[in-house]
Amino acid sequence: AIATQAEVDAGTVNNKIVTPQTMAGYAFRIKKVAANFGDGASTQFDVPHNLNSNDVEVQVYRANSPFDNIECDVERITVNSVRLRFAAAPALNAFRVVVLG
Repeated sequence: AIATQAEVDAGTVNNKIVTPQTMAGYAFRIKKVAANFGDGASTQFDVPHNLNSNDVEVQVYRANSPFDNIECDVERITVNSVRLRFAAAPALNAFRVVVLG
């Protein structure tokens, strides 16, 4: 028998088959959104993630070597987007943001 989505999410059965489609829909899997940003002029960037939660982890790092983490202010402005603020405007596509939720 094939496990339903509810059974996979609950983790209550151990004698059914799980399909790739059901695993992809697993309610508790971590979802990721990533994008490069920077335009040489703006010090504030709104990043949509559409994860429907304020419970997200946000990491910003340099998009080129040495790929080190970058400190910036992070504000969760809605359940579907975060705002990144910088003291100086990042160069064109200089940074990459990763949002996990």
